[in-house]
Amino acid sequence: MVYVPRIYPVFYSWPCPFWYYPLYRLPESSYPPVETSLFAQSLQESQALIEHGRTIVTHLAANEGKMYDLMTAAQAGNDDQVDQIVGSTGVPIDVETSYTPRSVTFRLRQSTATIPRCCTLTMNIVWTDY
Repeated sequence: MVYVPRIYPVFYSWPCPFWYYPLYRLPESSYPPVETSLFAQSLQESQALIEHGRTIVTHLAANEGKMYDLMTAAQAGNDDQVDQIVGSTGVPIDVETSYTPRSVTFRLRQSTATIPRCCTLTMNIVWTDY
């Protein structure tokens, strides 16, 4: 005679894992107390950056020749001419410009005496659809 073991379902004595919710204690907050004065200064500087960004976009949108010159210089890899065209928009701060065959990116940064590297505005504008 051959012994064939029977397989029975296993029942556990503890609750089903779907019913069991362990209680975990959340760690204490490692953030400093909330202070909004520095954030308010950053917001003020950000508003100025947004206005400078608006100036660049408005100037380029109003002048199709500048759009053409910017695209031509970027596609030729002429960084100096791109910087000159962006500088001709009248924005009083330095604008870091980078470009790809698909788009141009303008990065405007603002620093204050109390907040170094306070704010950054990055605008990516697509100029071709491939």
